[in-house]
Amino acid sequence: MSSFVFRALGPLALISVLGLTLAFASACGDDGPAAECVPSAIDTCRCDDGRPAVKVCASDSTWGACMCDGVDGGTDSSVPADASMDGAADAGPDATADAAPDAPLPDAGVMFPPTPGAYTPGPVSRITSLTIPPATTCCRDWGAASKNGAGMVDNAFSTLAEATAGMGLDLQALLTNSIAAGTMNILLDHQGFDGDPDSALIIAALDGVPDGATDYLIDPATFLPGTGIPRSRFEPATLISGAVVAGPGTLTLPIAFFGGSLEYSFEDVELTGTVTTGTGITYTAGTLAGYLRVEDYFGGVNDYVAAGCSCLGLSGPLYSRSGTTWSHSCVTVAEAATLCPGNSGCQEISSGTDCTIAPLLIPSLADIDIDSTLPGYEGLSLGLRFTAAPVTVSGVAAP
Repeated sequence: MSSFVFRALGPLALISVLGLTLAFASACGDDGPAAECVPSAIDTCRCDDGRPAVKVCASDSTWGACMCDGVDGGTDSSVPADASMDGAADAGPDATADAAPDAPLPDAGVMFPPTPGAYTPGPVSRITSLTIPPATTCCRDWGAASKNGAGMVDNAFSTLAEATAGMGLDLQALLTNSIAAGTMNILLDHQGFDGDPDSALIIAALDGVPDGATDYLIDPATFLPGTGIPRSRFEPATLISGAVVAGPGTLTLPIAFFGGSLEYSFEDVELTGTVTTGTGITYTAGTLAGYLRVEDYFGGVNDYVAAGCSCLGLSGPLYSRSGTTWSHSCVTVAEAATLCPGNSGCQEISSGTDCTIAPLLIPSLADIDIDSTLPGYEGLSLGLRFTAAPVTVSGVAAP
C-alpha cells in the first residue's frame, strides 16, 4: 500500500495524480534493428510465455536482450502482453488476498504473522522519485484487451496528465515536492530476500510514516484487517542479475484528502526494475503497470462524500451510473461554500469544473476491456516510473 498525500486538489487532479502513467515503452522481441536508447536505461519486454521482464540499454545505445532467466520465460519474444483480460491474468491478485493469517503464501516460502505488531520487514526501499513520461513513449501493451489493439503502448493516464497540464496543474512538480516533503512514503518490502539471485520472494508495498530523520514506521492500515498480511503485494517475485520481475498483484492506494481518504485499488499490477543489492536494495529504474476500473474511481469519490459530506444534503451518491453512462450531482462553487462552510474537502470534491467534467472525461479515456461480455472499456491503463533507495523501518505505528 502507498499513500499519495495531496491537499487542495479537486477529484480531477486526484485522478490525474493516480494515473501518473506507465513507466516503460514497447514490448521487446523485435526482429528489426535495436532501438536507440540512453545507456543504462531500462525498458519492459516479454518472454516467450508472455511473462514480464526487463532489458537494459548497453553502452553502445542499443537494447540488450530480454532478461528472462529465472522468470520461467525463456528467450526474448514479441508476444503481446495480456491478450485477454478474462483468463488467468485476472486470477493472480485474488488468489491470496484473503489468505489465513500465519499461513505460507504461494510461490515463495514467506510466512506472514497473525498481527501487524509481529510483522518483520525484509530489506525495504522507499520510492524517491516518480516521473510522468510522454504518453506515446511508455508502458505496457495490453494486446487485444486494449482500445488500441495489440502492438501499441497503452497509457490512458499519461494522456489525462497531459490534459491536466493544459489546465495549469503541474503534476510532476507536485509529485517531486510531495516526495521531498515526506508526505509521500511508498515503501517496497522484499520479503524472503536471500540475495541476488533469488527466484522466490514477495514484494509488499507498504505505507510509510516518518519516524525521525531517516527511519520509517509502517502504517497499520497497510495490512488486511486483523492480520499481519500486507494488503498490497506482488507475487511471485524474482531478482536475477539485478533485474526484478514481480506480480501480478493488486496495489491499494489510499489518498489522504482533507482529513479523509480516497482509496483506490489497481489491478493486474506488474512490477519490474533494475536494482543494485549492496547495502539494501536500490532501484535505479522501476515500473508499476496495471489498470484502474472506472467504477472504482467514482466509487472512491462517492465513499469519501458518504463518509464526511452530509453537509451537501445529497439524496444519493455524487456520481451514479445508468448502464454505461455516468452522471453527477455536483454543485456550484458558491453553493458548496454555503452548504459546507469550513469543510474544504467537501467543497473541493463536489463543485466546479473538476467535478462536472469527470463523468465525461474518465470513461472517455478508459482503454482496457476488462470484461469482454460488456460493451465498451471499463479500465484505464496505469503505470509509474520510479526510483527507490534503501531505508530503515523501525516497526509498526500505533493504530
